Amino acid sequence: MIRFLVLFLCLVTSIPVLAADYKVLRVVDGDTVYVDFNKNGLADKDERVRLNGIDAFETHAGNHLDWQMKTYGFSRKEVLTLGYMGMEFAREKLLGNYVDVEFTAEDLSDKYGRPLVSIKYNKNKSFEREMLKHGFASVYRLSNKAPELLRYEKLSKIKRNAKRSDDYDLQFYNYKTGVYYPINSDEAQNSENKLINIQN
Repeated sequence: MIRFLVLFLCLVTSIPVLAADYKVLRVVDGDTVYVDFNKNGLADKDERVRLNGIDAFETHAGNHLDWQMKTYGFSRKEVLTLGYMGMEFAREKLLGNYVDVEFTAEDLSDKYGRPLVSIKYNKNKSFEREMLKHGFASVYRLSNKAPELLRYEKLSKIKRNAKRSDDYDLQFYNYKTGVYYPINSDEAQNSENKLINIQN
Protein backbone atom coordinates (compact mmCIF):
# COMPACT_ATOMS: atom_id res chain seq x y z
CA MET A 1 0.00 0.00 0.00
CA ILE A 2 2.79 2.44 0.92
CA ARG A 3 4.61 1.70 -2.35
CA PHE A 4 1.42 2.37 -4.28
CA LEU A 5 0.87 5.67 -2.45
CA VAL A 6 4.46 6.76 -3.09
CA LEU A 7 4.18 5.87 -6.76
CA PHE A 8 0.82 7.65 -7.00
CA LEU A 9 2.18 10.76 -5.27
CA CYS A 10 5.20 10.83 -7.56
CA LEU A 11 3.03 10.58 -10.67
CA VAL A 12 0.49 13.16 -9.53
CA THR A 13 2.82 15.77 -8.07
CA SER A 14 6.08 15.03 -9.87
CA ILE A 15 7.76 14.72 -6.45
CA PRO A 16 10.21 11.82 -6.31
CA VAL A 17 10.77 9.59 -3.32
CA LEU A 18 14.39 10.74 -3.26
CA ALA A 19 15.37 13.93 -5.03
CA ALA A 20 18.89 15.25 -5.31
CA ASP A 21 19.91 18.72 -6.34
CA TYR A 22 16.59 20.48 -6.49
CA LYS A 23 16.40 24.22 -5.97
CA VAL A 24 14.46 25.84 -3.12
CA LEU A 25 12.43 28.59 -4.77
CA ARG A 26 10.52 30.02 -1.83
CA VAL A 27 10.56 29.92 1.96
CA VAL A 28 7.17 30.20 3.65
CA ASP A 29 8.50 29.80 7.18
CA GLY A 30 10.98 27.68 9.12
CA ASP A 31 9.35 24.36 8.22
CA THR A 32 7.61 24.98 4.89
CA VAL A 33 9.34 25.64 1.57
CA TYR A 34 8.79 25.28 -2.17
CA VAL A 35 11.16 22.94 -4.00
CA ASP A 36 11.45 23.10 -7.81
CA PHE A 37 10.86 19.42 -8.54
CA ASN A 38 9.70 19.97 -12.10
CA LYS A 39 12.57 22.41 -12.74
CA ASN A 40 10.46 25.09 -14.36
CA GLY A 41 11.69 27.87 -12.06
CA LEU A 42 8.23 28.50 -10.61
CA ALA A 43 6.98 27.80 -7.08
CA ASP A 44 4.04 25.63 -8.13
CA LYS A 45 1.33 24.73 -5.64
CA ASP A 46 2.18 21.01 -5.58
CA GLU A 47 5.84 21.79 -4.82
CA ARG A 48 5.11 23.13 -1.35
CA VAL A 49 6.65 20.72 1.18
CA ARG A 50 6.59 20.44 4.97
CA LEU A 51 9.66 19.38 6.91
CA ASN A 52 9.06 16.13 8.72
CA GLY A 53 9.66 15.95 12.46
CA ILE A 54 9.91 19.61 13.44
CA ASP A 55 7.49 22.36 14.35
CA ALA A 56 8.86 25.82 13.62
CA PHE A 57 7.38 28.81 15.41
CA GLU A 58 4.58 30.71 13.75
CA THR A 59 4.92 33.69 11.44
CA HIS A 60 1.15 34.21 11.15
CA ALA A 61 -1.57 34.93 13.66
CA GLY A 62 -3.90 32.03 14.36
CA ASN A 63 -4.71 29.06 16.56
CA HIS A 64 -1.27 27.47 16.36
CA LEU A 65 0.41 30.70 17.42
CA ASP A 66 -1.97 30.85 20.40
CA TRP A 67 -1.12 27.22 21.23
CA GLN A 68 2.62 27.96 21.10
CA MET A 69 2.17 30.99 23.38
CA LYS A 70 0.30 28.87 25.92
CA THR A 71 2.61 25.85 25.69
CA TYR A 72 5.84 27.79 26.15
CA GLY A 73 4.56 30.68 28.25
CA PHE A 74 5.73 33.15 25.60
CA SER A 75 4.18 36.43 24.52
CA ARG A 76 2.86 36.84 20.98
CA LYS A 77 5.93 38.87 20.06
CA GLU A 78 8.26 36.20 21.46
CA VAL A 79 6.63 33.45 19.39
CA LEU A 80 6.63 35.62 16.27
CA THR A 81 10.27 36.53 16.88
CA LEU A 82 11.16 32.84 17.01
CA GLY A 83 9.14 32.31 13.84
CA TYR A 84 10.88 35.20 12.12
CA MET A 85 14.31 33.95 13.17
CA GLY A 86 13.53 30.45 11.87
CA MET A 87 12.22 31.85 8.60
CA GLU A 88 15.35 33.96 8.13
CA PHE A 89 17.55 30.94 8.93
CA ALA A 90 15.70 28.93 6.26
CA ARG A 91 16.15 31.75 3.76
CA GLU A 92 19.85 31.99 4.51
CA LYS A 93 20.51 28.24 4.27
CA LEU A 94 18.01 27.08 1.65
CA LEU A 95 16.59 29.84 -0.54
CA GLY A 96 18.05 29.72 -4.03
CA ASN A 97 20.22 26.75 -3.14
CA TYR A 98 20.13 23.15 -4.29
CA VAL A 99 19.13 20.54 -1.73
CA ASP A 100 18.50 16.81 -1.37
CA VAL A 101 14.91 15.92 -0.52
CA GLU A 102 13.71 12.60 0.84
CA PHE A 103 10.34 11.25 1.96
CA THR A 104 10.83 10.18 5.57
CA ALA A 105 7.29 10.12 6.95
CA GLU A 106 4.94 7.18 7.24
CA ASP A 107 1.94 9.22 6.05
CA LEU A 108 3.75 10.94 3.12
CA SER A 109 1.76 14.17 3.57
CA ASP A 110 0.29 16.26 6.36
CA LYS A 111 -3.37 17.18 6.89
CA TYR A 112 -3.01 20.06 4.41
CA GLY A 113 -1.72 17.76 1.70
CA ARG A 114 1.88 18.98 1.88
CA PRO A 115 4.43 16.20 1.27
CA LEU A 116 6.39 15.46 4.46
CA VAL A 117 10.09 15.42 3.66
CA SER A 118 13.56 15.75 5.09
CA ILE A 119 16.02 18.18 3.52
CA LYS A 120 19.79 18.00 3.41
CA TYR A 121 21.87 20.96 2.30
CA ASN A 122 25.51 22.02 2.22
CA LYS A 123 27.04 18.59 1.74
CA ASN A 124 24.65 16.35 3.66
CA LYS A 125 23.70 18.65 6.57
CA SER A 126 20.21 17.94 7.97
CA PHE A 127 18.15 21.13 7.92
CA GLU A 128 15.72 19.80 10.54
CA ARG A 129 18.54 19.07 12.97
CA GLU A 130 20.05 22.52 12.42
CA MET A 131 16.71 24.23 13.10
CA LEU A 132 16.48 22.33 16.38
CA LYS A 133 20.10 22.93 17.38
CA HIS A 134 19.76 26.68 16.84
CA GLY A 135 16.54 26.87 18.89
CA PHE A 136 14.27 27.86 16.00
CA ALA A 137 11.94 24.85 16.24
CA SER A 138 10.75 22.08 18.52
CA VAL A 139 10.29 18.40 17.74
CA TYR A 140 6.87 17.45 16.41
CA ARG A 141 6.15 14.65 18.87
CA LEU A 142 3.71 12.75 16.61
CA SER A 143 6.25 12.36 13.82
CA ASN A 144 7.98 9.06 13.17
CA LYS A 145 11.22 11.10 13.20
CA ALA A 146 10.64 12.37 16.78
CA PRO A 147 12.76 9.70 18.55
CA GLU A 148 15.72 10.48 16.29
CA LEU A 149 15.37 14.27 16.56
CA LEU A 150 14.68 14.72 20.28
CA ARG A 151 18.40 14.80 21.15
CA TYR A 152 18.80 17.92 18.98
CA GLU A 153 15.98 19.93 20.56
CA LYS A 154 17.34 22.82 22.65
CA LEU A 155 14.67 24.34 24.90
CA SER A 156 17.29 26.57 26.54
CA LYS A 157 18.17 28.06 23.14
CA ILE A 158 14.50 28.50 22.28
CA LYS A 159 14.03 30.50 25.50
CA ARG A 160 17.20 32.49 24.89
CA ASN A 161 16.07 33.34 21.35
CA ALA A 162 12.64 34.38 22.63
CA LYS A 163 14.30 36.89 24.96
CA ARG A 164 15.73 38.63 21.89
CA SER A 165 12.27 39.82 20.88
CA ASP A 166 13.14 43.42 21.79
CA ASP A 167 15.84 43.32 19.09
CA TYR A 168 13.11 43.14 16.45
CA ASP A 169 10.43 45.57 15.37
CA LEU A 170 8.00 43.08 13.88
CA GLN A 171 4.90 44.08 11.97
CA PHE A 172 2.61 42.47 9.47
CA TYR A 173 2.74 43.90 5.97
CA ASN A 174 0.13 43.46 3.27
CA TYR A 175 1.87 43.59 -0.10
CA LYS A 176 -1.41 44.13 -1.96
CA THR A 177 -2.45 47.21 0.01
CA GLY A 178 0.96 48.43 1.12
CA VAL A 179 -0.29 48.74 4.71
CA TYR A 180 1.59 47.78 7.90
CA TYR A 181 -0.26 46.31 10.88
CA PRO A 182 0.90 45.91 14.49
CA ILE A 183 1.29 42.25 15.49
CA ASN A 184 -1.49 42.53 18.09
CA SER A 185 -4.05 44.19 15.82
CA ASP A 186 -7.23 42.55 14.52
CA GLU A 187 -5.92 43.02 10.97
CA ALA A 188 -2.97 40.77 11.82
CA GLN A 189 -5.31 37.77 11.40
CA ASN A 190 -5.33 38.25 7.61
CA SER A 191 -3.41 35.31 6.12
CA GLU A 192 -2.18 37.51 3.24
CA ASN A 193 -0.10 39.59 5.65
CA LYS A 194 3.60 38.80 5.83
CA LEU A 195 5.69 39.11 8.98
CA ILE A 196 8.55 41.55 8.50
CA ASN A 197 11.15 43.27 10.65
CA ILE A 198 10.89 46.97 9.83
CA GLN A 199 14.31 47.61 11.37
CA ASN A 200 15.86 46.00 8.27
